Amino acid sequence: MSGDLPSWSYARNWRDSSFSSEGAISKGFFTDGGHLKSSLTMASSASLLAFSALTWKDSLVSSGNWDGVVRNVRWAADHLMACAANDGEFVAQAVAALTGAGLLLRLPGEHQDEDASEEFLDRAQALWDEWASTLESV
Repeated sequence: MSGDLPSWSYARNWRDSSFSSEGAISKGFFTDGGHLKSSLTMASSASLLAFSALTWKDSLVSSGNWDGVVRNVRWAADHLMACAANDGEFVAQAVAALTGAGLLLRLPGEHQDEDASEEFLDRAQALWDEWASTLESV
């Protein structure tokens, strides 16, 4: 986990905050616990986690894992949102991750955040539209 570690992060047990000077892109996750943030790996993991959470919300809530899932998806989505600063320059799995996070944050409950949800979904749509408009038909 990169950036100023939040109080809820288990990473606080073994590491301090890092890369806080990166500004808007300080959040995110390191690949393999090292010092590299791979956006494709992070986006793929975040989208899988988000859509799994949407599918199995009741099980995650009853097992006490819901908060951790939503917080970690949001952490990754915040980083990916900052990385996707210019339309069409960063797509990969970012669209899926931002869409998943946007849908998760629409659900009623402690983590509901309509503004962030709308921002993530709008950004995902803009990235998709820009990228898709450059594809040649087959």
